[in-house]
Amino acid sequence: MIVALNESKVAETENLVRRVFPWQNPLERMFYWAWRRRRQSAVRLLLRLVGISAIDDTWVYLNDSGKVCGTIGLYARTEDESEARWVSWFCVDPETRGQGIGKSLLTHLIGVARSRGYKYLRLYTGSDPDEAAAQLLYESRGLRETRRKPFLFAPYDKIWRELELDAEDGSELTDCESKYGLNTKTDVSSYSAQGED
Repeated sequence: MIVALNESKVAETENLVRRVFPWQNPLERMFYWAWRRRRQSAVRLLLRLVGISAIDDTWVYLNDSGKVCGTIGLYARTEDESEARWVSWFCVDPETRGQGIGKSLLTHLIGVARSRGYKYLRLYTGSDPDEAAAQLLYESRGLRETRRKPFLFAPYDKIWRELELDAEDGSELTDCESKYGLNTKTDVSSYSAQGED
């Protein structure tokens, strides 16, 4: 079940993100600290200074026992806040991958962004082989690659992706699904990707 992140699940969600993305830089590590304080004017000012105009909503996927199995969120960057939202910390617990959790979270997020009238949904991720399934998921949902460059001190590339939200309603098969015979409503089995920049 997908629910809005609340204070009772922040620590568990932060631990999941740190397990999936152990190489976060100091600014990225501050996300949940800022999330807890996002309504404070000093924190909003600090976020603006680093190019983030707002931390919007964050959601978690809870299993039947209430454990956080995945997370995804939206944030705004000052450079494009009037037209776009960015995906923040999209990941699924490695122990629960292959159950459609990531697909459900991403579909939910795309629907929310569309309903709020944003023109674009953007994210960045990496070319790490562990994220190959995530790349297929992004392609299948229409998030096309717009830029790529090497990560500093890592053997992988940083990949930027974008979905034009008014371009499709999400009900038809995408080019990737048609090309590879995939139906991501049932076929994507595992994924993890980072959304913060």
